[in-house]
Amino acid sequence: MSNNHLALNLNKTKLVIFAPQMSTPLQKENVTIQSLNGTAIDIVPSTKLLGVIIDENFTFDLHIQSNVKKTHQKFGTLYRHKHLLCASARLSLTSSFLLPSLLYCVPLLTNIQSSIKSKLDSCYNKIAKFVTNASYLSHHCLSLRNLNGLNSPTILPLSN
Repeated sequence: MSNNHLALNLNKTKLVIFAPQMSTPLQKENVTIQSLNGTAIDIVPSTKLLGVIIDENFTFDLHIQSNVKKTHQKFGTLYRHKHLLCASARLSLTSSFLLPSLLYCVPLLTNIQSSIKSKLDSCYNKIAKFVTNASYLSHHCLSLRNLNGLNSPTILPLSN
């Protein structure tokens, strides 16, 4: 790397050991990786790469949970100011700030656990009710029917 005048930041360097889920778990306590200058490289169960959290089993559950959490936080801010927003503003803000978080890396949603899928669906249903100004107690299907342009992120990767 010195030929290209690049320096490796060993403080930010992490190692993820990828192994099939069915294989015997590695004893990570016994594994030590040293860099060229003798600094130990940390072994971690997951890391963030270009905005995607990758774990050792390639399940992407942590990534989806993180995105749902971020979307809920943004949604809470918009929801507190719901009374100040007209319908077109709610739709525009939702399309600009909330849906990109949910739709980022949509292809990863095909093999998610049902518990994570239900959290994602719940988040999307709350957003649909927010956009349509539906009551919190109303059924989400009525709100989803009124949203012609917004598709559920869990449905998108399943459609061919």
